[in-house]
Amino acid sequence: MGGSVALLIESKETKRKPELRVVVFGKSTAVDLPGISLAHTRATDTEALRIHGLMYTPSYTAAILWWPRDRRIGVIRQTHSLEEAADLLEAERQVDAALALLLDLEDQSKSRSLIECYARELLRNEKHEEALAYLSGADFSFLELVGLFNETLSNSTRPAAIASFWADAMVSARRRGAAAVDPDRKADETLFGLLCMSDKRIDRVAALLRARNGVSIDFGENTLSKSELSPNFSPESREEGMIELLRSNGDHDRALCVIEQSLFIPKPWKRALSYIENVSDENTISKHLALLTQTQDADMAMVVRALVNSQLTAGSKLAVAKEQDSEFTALYINELWNQGECVKLDREMQNLFVHSLDRTLQSIDDSANQKPDKDLKCEAYTNMFASLLDSGLDDPEFAVEKIPNQLWDKRARLLLGLRRYGEVAKVFVEHCANEEMILSFGASLEPSESSELVTSVVEEYLAKCTDDPSNALNAVNLLGGALSGEANIAEALQGADDSLQIAVLHRFLVAGMSITTGRIKAAQSHAALLKAEQLILQNKLFRERAASVSLSPSSSCSICDRRIGDSVFASYHDGSKVHYACYMNTSTETAN
Repeated sequence: MGGSVALLIESKETKRKPELRVVVFGKSTAVDLPGISLAHTRATDTEALRIHGLMYTPSYTAAILWWPRDRRIGVIRQTHSLEEAADLLEAERQVDAALALLLDLEDQSKSRSLIECYARELLRNEKHEEALAYLSGADFSFLELVGLFNETLSNSTRPAAIASFWADAMVSARRRGAAAVDPDRKADETLFGLLCMSDKRIDRVAALLRARNGVSIDFGENTLSKSELSPNFSPESREEGMIELLRSNGDHDRALCVIEQSLFIPKPWKRALSYIENVSDENTISKHLALLTQTQDADMAMVVRALVNSQLTAGSKLAVAKEQDSEFTALYINELWNQGECVKLDREMQNLFVHSLDRTLQSIDDSANQKPDKDLKCEAYTNMFASLLDSGLDDPEFAVEKIPNQLWDKRARLLLGLRRYGEVAKVFVEHCANEEMILSFGASLEPSESSELVTSVVEEYLAKCTDDPSNALNAVNLLGGALSGEANIAEALQGADDSLQIAVLHRFLVAGMSITTGRIKAAQSHAALLKAEQLILQNKLFRERAASVSLSPSSSCSICDRRIGDSVFASYHDGSKVHYACYMNTSTETAN
């Protein structure tokens, strides 16, 4: 049987539009006969055709049936190929049926061409939803959809309803295609404009901008700022879109400025910190961290953590931290230290930490600082300093003068390691260190060094006796207690002030004579003290008798009995008078 064979069976209802069914030989799944499908009859392809009066021949591939409403076959046609059947169906404007055949073919070019032609016709008739259903079903790419859109629709005819259909189709196509990897500027700006025109929420616009995209700042800013191009967006949505637009184009400085000045974001500083963590520009991060540290409600620890978690290199992070104030730098190093589970810092970082903590504590103690949390902050930074000192320093000379007064015991320990015993003694006396502490410090020293330490402490106590006489008692207690035999009395006396009271010094020397070290020198010093005390008492009595110096021509000297005349004389309380020269001679002899 050559050529095509057409079997025509007249239908009683030829005026009604018949239903269309296609039977493809050898493909039972394509058999679709109402009420008599293979699923119901369990028949083969050949049997199904015979039911409907069709003769099976290998030269024919497909049979096309028009099925009228009374379920009687109206027209039957057979063709040699699926392509021929599709052409026949297309001519009959049965596009769905034609596509059903063509989509089974390996070569999809004909079906895509048919879909595109039919879609264009639908678009000309303003049937956008139907056209996009065909295009999306055939997996037309994002760029193909954009091209068809820009070709068939002018910029002036894009109402929101149409924009919504196209935006949905383009978003789906872009997500599954190569455009998400290799963005096209014109295509992405077309989609951006459609989303701004159709959507009421910023979500899909933001999602496009967060992915790789080709939307420029100029185009995006113009679209977001004009209500006719983005009619449904609230001011808050426009701001959010602007932030994402700037971020996607790498203008992080402007994006952070928008965030920091926002009237819609509840806590702009938190949003800014979250943004900074994903930025790798050192200058931008440094600039905006400085602004955030000046924000009243910003949590300094969170600001520091944002830098630690940022995309910068370790060296760049440290450089940024150094550009901030001392408190920020101290917190940054402490955060790094904690993250490293307090592994010892290197020398440079130790010194930077010490310097930053010192400057921070000074600023907290400043009388101009009236912040209510100053005591808590002072305690926190002092504890940081203590932890650093406990970890051991590579450069104690740098740190020793910067240690806060609250850590005086640690400062004393550091000075002890530097063998600066005189300064250790000053710290002990200033902070009233007890004997037990002094003993614990001396226990780690050689005997000679321990003696030097105790001597320095005693000397320092004696030096402070003029300010507070009770310091002599402390010195005496040190000599008579567990430290007996440790001090060098002669050296300790060098620190005594010349105005030290006799009673105080006497008590000290008596205690000093009971120890082994320098006992003879202590006794000699005590004897000298007793002699000095006698002279002092004589002079005191003489001074008590002296009342005034005057002239009297009628008086005689009580010492030499000669008349005083007009000479200068000294007068005593008992009324006697002496020549001033006699008075001076007597004073000199008494002193000798």
